[in-house]
Amino acid sequence: MKILIEILKNEYISLILIILSLTFNMYAMKAEKGIYPMGTFFYKKLWIVEAFNWTFSTVLICYLSYSYSWYFLSSFFVFPVFGGFLAFLFKGHTQMLYLLAFPIFIILFLVSKIG
Repeated sequence: MKILIEILKNEYISLILIILSLTFNMYAMKAEKGIYPMGTFFYKKLWIVEAFNWTFSTVLICYLSYSYSWYFLSSFFVFPVFGGFLAFLFKGHTQMLYLLAFPIFIILFLVSKIG
């Protein structure tokens, strides 16, 4: 429990980035099946965005696991479920949320690690 509190206190930006990237990937999987609408830019470049998101979230989960506890590796199964639920809630607004929030949190993450 103490490790979870430390992660939430110190690494909340990392957790938000993981959740945003996996939420978009879960949304994209449903959009490819025609369940959710998707803009043409994302539809054309979807494989690049998905590959970046999967790689980025995997690196962040491994970083958090190495920094705090190897038990955090179980989040590989928890975060996609949570991302799928958020994609279901936001539906078409997921793209806008991703475009607005992801760059902001990337900058905040880099500033927090550099400074």
